Amino acid sequence: MAEAVKDASGGQAPIVVGNGYGGFVALQMAIRHPGLAARYIFADAGAAFSEPGREAFRNIAAGL
Repeated sequence: MAEAVKDASGGQAPIVVGNGYGGFVALQMAIRHPGLAARYIFADAGAAFSEPGREAFRNIAAGL
């Protein structure tokens, strides 16, 4: 995902917005690639998923 953001930014420092589950994706990107974006915006993203929520995502991933 970070590579796609970098490629799409055209050499400019992008602003990355993560909403809901995308907030977790954006947070992971910020942790792994701290200099990639000019800003990160996390909208409607909790600090962590509950165990039942994690199980739901594991079930979705298993079906892909």
